[in-house]
Amino acid sequence: MSVIDAPSTDLTLDQFVDLPDSDHMELIDGAPVEKLEMGYLERSVQLKVGRYIDEAQDAKPIGIATVEGLVRINPNDPKRGRRPDVAFVTFDRLGDRPTDAAYIDVCPEICVEIVSPNDTSFEVAAKIAEYLAAGAKLVWEVQREQRYVMVHRPDGNNTRLGVKDTLTGEDVLPNFSVAVKKLFG
Repeated sequence: MSVIDAPSTDLTLDQFVDLPDSDHMELIDGAPVEKLEMGYLERSVQLKVGRYIDEAQDAKPIGIATVEGLVRINPNDPKRGRRPDVAFVTFDRLGDRPTDAAYIDVCPEICVEIVSPNDTSFEVAAKIAEYLAAGAKLVWEVQREQRYVMVHRPDGNNTRLGVKDTLTGEDVLPNFSVAVKKLFG
């Protein structure tokens, strides 16, 4: 990630979304930061995760899944917005917040980071910690090259799932269940 030259490095999210190309950036402490592109294979995994989340809600929708949608992680911090690779937020958590806005003003219950060769372990760990501190109930760290998913939880009870395991939405998205190998096939 690199900081973008912008008229100000003390932007709020409302100012940030008006910048040209802000849909390819995150806002970190008031500074626009370029979100590096994922590789083709990582994009394929991203698509699958989003599709499986949507399919889990076919019978009864309980929330919204997004791909790289901008979210204000902490409602008390107007100078920080992230774009999880995939996110799921329930209608209950959304409450009466508008869904047609440029960003959602709440941390999703599920945040997914699909690790690319461009990502550093420090950046990935920082995002995971930020999501959990802001109220995410599950963070799925998808390691495509090593073919596993690390499930991070706020209580620190993390689980590594390999290609023989099944990823579930636990109590957040009860109808979500997919064999990990399907994410990489």
